[in-house]
Amino acid sequence: MLCVLASSAAAWQNAQQPYEVRFEGVEGALLNRLRDISDAVELQERPPATITLLRRRGERDAPQFIQALRAEGYFAAEADVRIDDTVSPAILTFVIDQGPRFRFGDLSVRLADGADPPAFDLPEPSELGLEEGERAYTHDVFEAERRLLTRFQLRGHPFAQVVDRQVIADHASNRLNVRFMVDPGPSAVFGPVEFEGLEEVREDFARLQIPWQEGDPFNSARLREAREKLTGTNLFSMARVEPGDHLDADGMLPVRVYLSERKHRTVRAGVSYRTDEGVGGRLSWEHRNLFRRGERLNISARASEITMAVEAGFEKPAFAHPDQTLRSQIRVARESPDAFTSTSISSRVLLERDLTDRLTVGGGVAAAFSEIEQLRVTRQHALLSLPMFLDWDRRDDALDPTAGGRINWRLAPFHDWRGSDPGFVRSSVTLTQYHQVIENSSLVLAGRLALGMIAGADREDIPADERFYAGGGGSIRGFRYQSVGPLVNDTPTGGSSLLEMSLEARYRMSDNIGFVAFADGGNAFEKEFPDFSDTLRWGSGLGVRYYTPMGPLRFDVAVPVNRRSGIDDQFQIYISIGHAF
Repeated sequence: MLCVLASSAAAWQNAQQPYEVRFEGVEGALLNRLRDISDAVELQERPPATITLLRRRGERDAPQFIQALRAEGYFAAEADVRIDDTVSPAILTFVIDQGPRFRFGDLSVRLADGADPPAFDLPEPSELGLEEGERAYTHDVFEAERRLLTRFQLRGHPFAQVVDRQVIADHASNRLNVRFMVDPGPSAVFGPVEFEGLEEVREDFARLQIPWQEGDPFNSARLREAREKLTGTNLFSMARVEPGDHLDADGMLPVRVYLSERKHRTVRAGVSYRTDEGVGGRLSWEHRNLFRRGERLNISARASEITMAVEAGFEKPAFAHPDQTLRSQIRVARESPDAFTSTSISSRVLLERDLTDRLTVGGGVAAAFSEIEQLRVTRQHALLSLPMFLDWDRRDDALDPTAGGRINWRLAPFHDWRGSDPGFVRSSVTLTQYHQVIENSSLVLAGRLALGMIAGADREDIPADERFYAGGGGSIRGFRYQSVGPLVNDTPTGGSSLLEMSLEARYRMSDNIGFVAFADGGNAFEKEFPDFSDTLRWGSGLGVRYYTPMGPLRFDVAVPVNRRSGIDDQFQIYISIGHAF
């Protein structure tokens, strides 16, 4: 029996027809594309039993090649299959005749026969991305059709459809003529919105995230905006916003929202290490739906060699307006960096308003009671301030931006209830920008510029914990925390103004691993305005990033370029979650 099986296996192997695959008439990226879609190439390690089956295998590839060539604009392309079975292994050759490359010719968008015209002009082909005389790609035709339908859906016609698409290759002129026949369908307005899947979240809060009113003209972009606002509350793991497939009896388009709630309580823990600050840890608990309308309560504790702090924050979204948020916070802390030792309790109440999806402004009131010791002098403060801010965020991703930028401006007038010191105004602005060196590349240049000023009081009259300091992992890497700026016997005393700048080259080698080269510079200055006669301190270094769903895990090693003898260490190490900026 074993002999029979062995003989059968040997006979099957002898019946195989091994072969090689060759291409003629095509090279470069196009050749690689044809090889990628070829069954004959993919199945080369499993040869057929006969030459006839090999020919069939090659003939199945030929139509796929022609389709791929047409997608690249070669609408007269031909593919021939040849087999040389006089050698072993046999040679399967695909002879490709690309033909001329076609360009777009006559292009038009027309109403279908009997269709009611819309209240706006039909778009020109150039508005859809098609230009006469440009190279013709099949993908561009499909993309133009998508843009055409989107144009109608954004202007109140949810059921628009292309009833006829004519794509004609004129071989005499090597032109591709394209004509779209479109039926706009009826115009529509938004009708009633129904929710499914709500459990603990109140429907009136979910309804506040809907960016239209019943009776507003239909706009497909509003559906996407509603989905983003619902998921942006962090209350839902899934949100689908689907319009109906027909108008109701009142001529309105109903919308159904499908939701799946996520867990509303989260416990987080984090650990960091910096050679200048030591080991640090953070533990927090959060409830994101305290009273069933997205209210958020967060309690956290932070501990490191220089900071011990406990804080609690409460956030009330849609406060008096759908785009308005009330935030309050109280914090108790003891901080002991090299510059000072502080024991404080502070609180603040802020009202924030989203003017657009990227621009937020806000303001409020804050109070802080502190006892601060610096250079063996202890002072007590009772500060009342009116903080204001503006945040314009154009980043494409908050955790790992590759394009866009951000402008963050802060302004706060201060008054000390207890002391005779004059009041002062503290202001700062931080600009960040991100740019991909080559489109869709893994190399990103990131830049940061920060400016700060305190006006209205001499530096010595400003509480030590409100002055500006530079140096450290979020400032000028390579220098110890708060060590860049005015010094008295090597002790930082802070400044009345600040200038910082950073440049990073971020290269993402894979989905999980990336590398960074960086340079930071700046200083804190005694005067109200930066004094450029003072030396700017520069640090540079290299880093590794391990990308996680919570953001990149950062490991940086930095050295001070213009190191101060006896003050600065030879290098600093930083380990934490998130980019430096």
